[in-house]
Amino acid sequence: MCHFITVGTSRKGGAELPKRRGFRVFRQENASISRLLPADCALWVITSKGCSCCLCLSDELKPEKLRLRDDVVEYVSELVRECGPIHMLIHWYSGDLASEKVAASKGRDVSLRELPGNEFEPDRLFRLREG
Repeated sequence: MCHFITVGTSRKGGAELPKRRGFRVFRQENASISRLLPADCALWVITSKGCSCCLCLSDELKPEKLRLRDDVVEYVSELVRECGPIHMLIHWYSGDLASEKVAASKGRDVSLRELPGNEFEPDRLFRLREG
């Protein structure tokens, strides 16, 4: 089907995430992802044109590694500054976003300084933080 970018934010961050032109951001419920996150996390999906495929860039030589487009880096950085550390997962869904079993593993902490140009492996849960 398609790639989707899921972010987990602290529920204390508010009921809505900031809007950004060109993106659609909506709440997600997926038990297999929620189990990987702290109990106070709310899940959100960031899309453009119906999925997140165009928000991720890959290199022909390393197709298993994805980079975020510059405007996505800016938006995710804004989320970290407003909500505190967030968790991010890029997954290739083959079915329903709510019911698909996502077998993700923990990734590393990534600071906002490292975010531009950073490569993300799909199905790795990264923690994004200031610094």
